Amino acid sequence: RIHRHHLLIAPMVRIFVTRQLAAGLALVAWAASQGAEAQASSAAGASAALQAAKAKAPNAQAQRPGPQKPAVAPARRAQVNANRANAKGVNDDSSNLVPRGLPARRLTGSDPWQPTSMLYLKGRKAMEHFGFIGFKDGGIAALNLNSSELLWAHEPLAAYGSTKAIHQKMGVVVTTTETGQVQAWDAWEGVLKWERSCPGGVVHRMLDIGGADDGFGFACATEVEARTLDGVRRWATPSPIGTLFKAASAVDSGKNICALALGTGISPGALALKLNSYTGAIMSSVDAPQAVVNGLSHGSFITTGGRLVWPTTGKVHTYSLCGDGDIAEADSVAADETATVEAVQDTPGIFSVTNGVVTGIFASAGPDLRRIKLVDRRATLGPVHGAIYGETGRWVAVLTQEQAGSQVQIINAKHGGDEGLALVPGSYSAAMFGVGERVVAQEDYGGNAFRAILATKTLDSVLAIQGSDVHWSRDGFLAESVVILSTTTTTTTFTTSGPAAEL
Repeated sequence: RIHRHHLLIAPMVRIFVTRQLAAGLALVAWAASQGAEAQASSAAGASAALQAAKAKAPNAQAQRPGPQKPAVAPARRAQVNANRANAKGVNDDSSNLVPRGLPARRLTGSDPWQPTSMLYLKGRKAMEHFGFIGFKDGGIAALNLNSSELLWAHEPLAAYGSTKAIHQKMGVVVTTTETGQVQAWDAWEGVLKWERSCPGGVVHRMLDIGGADDGFGFACATEVEARTLDGVRRWATPSPIGTLFKAASAVDSGKNICALALGTGISPGALALKLNSYTGAIMSSVDAPQAVVNGLSHGSFITTGGRLVWPTTGKVHTYSLCGDGDIAEADSVAADETATVEAVQDTPGIFSVTNGVVTGIFASAGPDLRRIKLVDRRATLGPVHGAIYGETGRWVAVLTQEQAGSQVQIINAKHGGDEGLALVPGSYSAAMFGVGERVVAQEDYGGNAFRAILATKTLDSVLAIQGSDVHWSRDGFLAESVVILSTTTTTTTFTTSGPAAEL
C-alpha cells in the first residue's frame, strides 16, 4: 500500500541526486583546468630555462633522456662523404687525401688490375655481403656482392708488387704485398688506418690472435709482431740470431703463434718456435728436420691448418709449425720440380698441388694427410661460404677452364665428392669478360645450389653466376652500375659470422 508521503519523497530524491551529480561534474572540470594551467606554467618555465641556458652557452645542446648518437667531427664527416663520392665516381679530386695520403678513387681503364686475391667479408651484419679483390699492381677494391656496386678502390702510390693476401677482422681489412708491405684499411670507407713495411718480406698470412686483446699478428722476415686493430704495436719478437722467419700460424684458438725460422749461411738449419700471442715470449724452440729445411728452401711452400706444406718429386709433405710430431707425406702425381702449392682462403687444412697439367687436392688434419680429388688439368681453389652463418670448411670451389669456358665445381672438403656446379661452362662470354682467375662461392639458402663470384684475368671483370644464370657483371671496373642479366633468378641474401682463429 502506497502512502501519500511516499509520492512526495520520490521527486525530492531525484532533485537531490541531480544536483549532486552536477556539483561533481563541475568539480572535475575545475580540477582539469587547474592541471592544464600548471602544465602550461611548467612548460613556459622549462622553455624560459632552456632559452636562458642557450643564452649562457650558445653551442650547448639540450640534454634529452635516452641514448644519443655520438657527434661526428665535421672534418671526419666531410672525409667520409668525400670518400663515398669518389668511390661512386662523382669526382676524382686527387687533392682529397685520406689519412696516410692514399685517396679513395675510381679505377680507370689503364689500371693493370689483374686479380691476385679475393676475400668474402665475414664481418658484422651491415657488411655481410662485401667482397674485396687484390690486384697485381698492389691495389685493392671493395664491392657489394649483391649489387656489384663499387664501394671504394685504391691504387698504390709506390711499387709494392702484387697483393698476395687479404684478411679481415671486425671491420679492418689487412693486405700484404710481395714486397713486404702490410696495410690495414677501414672496410667501410677505404681509409688507410695503418701500414707497416717489412724489410726482407712478410709471411702472407695474418694471425688472428683473438682473446681480450683483439688484433692481428704477423711475421716479417726479421720479427713476429702483434698490433691492435688500430695499429698500435703491442709486442715484437725478433727472429733468433742468424735466422729469418719463413712461415707462421696462430694455434690453440689464437692463444699461441708457431713459426719456422730458416737459418742463413751463419746458422744453417731451421727452428720451430712457439710464442705466447699475448706477450710474444718464446715458449719453446725445436730444431726442425733437414727435410723441413729443404722444404723452406723450395720455391713453393705454404702454411695451412698450423702446418707447413711443400712438394718434392712424386710426393707432398706437411710438418707442424710448432715442431711437435713427425713429417707427414702422401704420393702426388702432380708433384714435380715445377709444382706449386696453394692454400684455400678461410679453409684451413685444404690445399692443392699442381704442375699445370694435373692438380691434386689434399686434406690435412694434423699428421693425417690424404688426397681427396685429382683434376686432369690446372685448377684454382676457392672458399665456399655457408648460407646462414657464412662458415667455411664444408666445401671447396674448384675453378677450371673447360672447352666451353670457365667452370666452378663444388666438392666436399672431407672426401672430395661432387656437390654440383656453381658455374656452368659457357654461361658467359669469355671474349667479353675474360677467363676466370679467382673465385669465392656462396651457398644458396635452399641448400641445393651455389653462387660463384668470379674475377677474370684478361679483362678485369667480376661476375656473380649461379649455375648458368648471370646475376650481375662488371667489366673493367668502369661501370658505376650494371644491368641484371638474369631475369629468372634473384640474388640470394647471405648472413655471415666472425672469422675462425686462423684466417
